[in-house]
Amino acid sequence: MQCFLKILILILLNVNIMYSLNNIKGKDLFEPLDNQKILNINLNYLTPDEIIKELSVILSKNSKIFSNKNNNKLLIKDDIDKLNEYKEIIKALDIPKVQFLISVKIIKSNISFKNQLGIKLNSSFIISAAYNIVKVSNTDLLNIEIDALEEEGLVETISNPKIITTNLKSGTISQGQEIPYNETHVHGSQTVNFKKAELSLVVTPKLLERNKISLNLNITNDSPDLSHVNSHGVPLIDTQQMQTELMVNNNETLVIGGIFNKQNNNIKNNVPFVAKLPIIGKLFTHQETINSKSEILVLINTNIISG
Repeated sequence: MQCFLKILILILLNVNIMYSLNNIKGKDLFEPLDNQKILNINLNYLTPDEIIKELSVILSKNSKIFSNKNNNKLLIKDDIDKLNEYKEIIKALDIPKVQFLISVKIIKSNISFKNQLGIKLNSSFIISAAYNIVKVSNTDLLNIEIDALEEEGLVETISNPKIITTNLKSGTISQGQEIPYNETHVHGSQTVNFKKAELSLVVTPKLLERNKISLNLNITNDSPDLSHVNSHGVPLIDTQQMQTELMVNNNETLVIGGIFNKQNNNIKNNVPFVAKLPIIGKLFTHQETINSKSEILVLINTNIISG
């Protein structure tokens, strides 16, 4: 009988709390309800969980927080002085998030980095010649030069993706392929597997004063070395990696070079029919390996689009 009474009391208490919350009406945004010491908050940009996390360090022992994630609403019960403090803090926090449009262009070139774009000193500033990093303020001129080089067949645009991310949130872009290979197992059987070889970029923007942007960059270039495989037939992957943090102005473009791809192509030429003859057939067969080297350029343009 006692257990039944306890359960009944708990049910009545829960019903009473829900009834009280559903009947909290109407006050203006962030206006405390004096008679009940409750702050009724409709959030515009942040979620209740984000606000609760920020307030957790200053909440008093008497505070009670109720959240409605469906309506993005918070109800905070506390002393009037504390409620006014929470109100000011939430007003400062519940603002639009800064968003960035990050445009990336990945270019393949067979000519040296210094010559491929023809960038003039009056339109760009060289950050580090040792690491082949150039900051270009005149993005329109840069695009014109790239288009001209493409028409001449000197460079090729491999990919031109765009992503939108928020302040201090990472965005990832990757471009590559899966390399098929025959893997030999212990018992001699073979299966066809695939191994990724891609160029990936992880960029994390951070808004600074006066529309300056700090970019944390992590660039990895994995390329297959098909001339070297392990005992199971799995090709080795050559990895190049660069991690850096640079500061740019809004709508400036970073040009990052020094990423190289090597290819070994085996070319075999022979005279039809004659090359298949025993002994003398080799005299009519020519085989050579052509080694080619290309440079990959990564162009990163960052533009503030809201906030």
